[in-house]
Amino acid sequence: MSLIKYVFSITLFITLSLTQQTSFAAGNSENSDDALQHFRLLLTEQLNPNRATIERVFNPIGEGQSLLVRAYVSGPQELVYRPLFSEAEDGSLVSAHPDSFILRTLPGTELKEVLINYEASKNHYELFFGSFRYSVSPDMSDVNHISARTEAAPFLTRNFQTLFIDQPSAALGIRYLFDQQSEQDTQAIIQLKKEYKDSTTGELMITSDGDILNRYRFEMYETINVEPVYFIEQYHLDKTGTIRYYIQPDGLQSYHLGATGEERAGNWISRRTMQKPRLFSPSQTP
Repeated sequence: MSLIKYVFSITLFITLSLTQQTSFAAGNSENSDDALQHFRLLLTEQLNPNRATIERVFNPIGEGQSLLVRAYVSGPQELVYRPLFSEAEDGSLVSAHPDSFILRTLPGTELKEVLINYEASKNHYELFFGSFRYSVSPDMSDVNHISARTEAAPFLTRNFQTLFIDQPSAALGIRYLFDQQSEQDTQAIIQLKKEYKDSTTGELMITSDGDILNRYRFEMYETINVEPVYFIEQYHLDKTGTIRYYIQPDGLQSYHLGATGEERAGNWISRRTMQKPRLFSPSQTP
């Protein structure tokens, strides 16, 4: 089982406005049912049924139905060297594959919820995520909310575990950066990336391209505890260059990348800043 590439590209229609709404109308039309079912089918293909559930529920903050997703946060991860062997011409055993490494995720114990609605009049999804318990009157006082066009469903479902369960600051950060680009009328390519470092030493073990570093460190069937490092890269199409935003629970730390890859510390963007309502309505976004 070889390592996958840890680069997730963003399309420019992904993220729309974030607000602190606590109620809105969700249509109970056939289009709404179809849209929620489409989202559910896409999610079913991505989420591990042993670690997540997807239910159709009554919308607790409006009319009609919603999707309620309960999923466990990913637990600790291990990088295991398990060489695959085949017989060479001289009869000796050689490694049959260059990527004889397994990235194993242990079960997590923290459970999170995401409420998903579809607003037919605006043709977009509403996603609520944070600390709340689904009920007739859920506590929405500390809940984040993003709106996303229906075209974004494949991206959102493919990266659902990362964006809304493991690293919700990623969803807020992508939305915030996209909104900033729209306000400033700038063009940039936004990518969500992930690297892995040794949990003990902090040494980089896997790059965002999926390359294993320092292979000499590994012995057969040795396990190294690793932790993911998530970041957003914003590659501007003008002379601004590339900015990397490291994702932390309470915000984003930006770094400007030089021509040779060196990092120069930039601004800190707090989670509170990313949660502020935007200065325009969703209908004004591209």
